[in-house]
Amino acid sequence: MIGTATRSQTQSPVVFTSIDARLMEHEGPNMDGEQKMTAAEFDALLPRLGRLTVDTVTIARSVLVDGQRPFEAATQFGTSRQRVNSILKRVEQAVREIPANWKRVDVWLPPELAAQVEEWAQRARADHAGTDSGSSGASA
Repeated sequence: MIGTATRSQTQSPVVFTSIDARLMEHEGPNMDGEQKMTAAEFDALLPRLGRLTVDTVTIARSVLVDGQRPFEAATQFGTSRQRVNSILKRVEQAVREIPANWKRVDVWLPPELAAQVEEWAQRARADHAGTDSGSSGASA
């Protein structure tokens, strides 16, 4: 699927980018070796995976882009199928929690400004989560 898609599991529809839709339409393990996204789509997703290790991203790419089955990736990378499935869930979680148009900001600030920025970030995440669960997402 290319373009946008809606998820019917939530109370109100959530619109995903083509990357999000491609990932979300394939819930569960990639049992048939099918490619879930293109290399370009995965690369566009990388900034949203900033906290994942290089090994974790490599394993996710092997399943989502290269079309490996989770058990094949587990064997290739010397890990368990459970860990591979956990990695795939973490990638899916990153897609859900961080909107595609959000920007990562990494700066040094005086403590009072850092506290304010952290508060804004918490509020933005809460508003986004509220939008996903069907609430208005409006802050008080």
